[in-house]
Amino acid sequence: MEKYINLENKLDYEELKIPAKIIKEGGIVIFPTETVYGIGTNGLNKEAIKKLPQREKDLIEAKFFQEKKLRELSEDFNISPSRISRIIQSGLIKIRKDLEENHII
Repeated sequence: MEKYINLENKLDYEELKIPAKIIKEGGIVIFPTETVYGIGTNGLNKEAIKKLPQREKDLIEAKFFQEKKLRELSEDFNISPSRISRIIQSGLIKIRKDLEENHII
């Protein structure tokens, strides 16, 4: 399902229910931020995590489960260390928000 929601002029809570439902059902929502596009999904939903871009999953796995340093990740993924750091930070913010919304933390 594709849907564009414009919230620039007003905050419409009924419209916000649409992406919330998509996320609850294991979907992915793409949204603009000040600098890049963000990807929102339910971090506790294994099916939703499978839908994330492979590079994002690979970076998170390498950083936190293989304990690689940014310099190593930069060489492995051919991305600058600062960009890797931003991707990981964005992912951690999404995970924390999801944990808070689900009353886990």
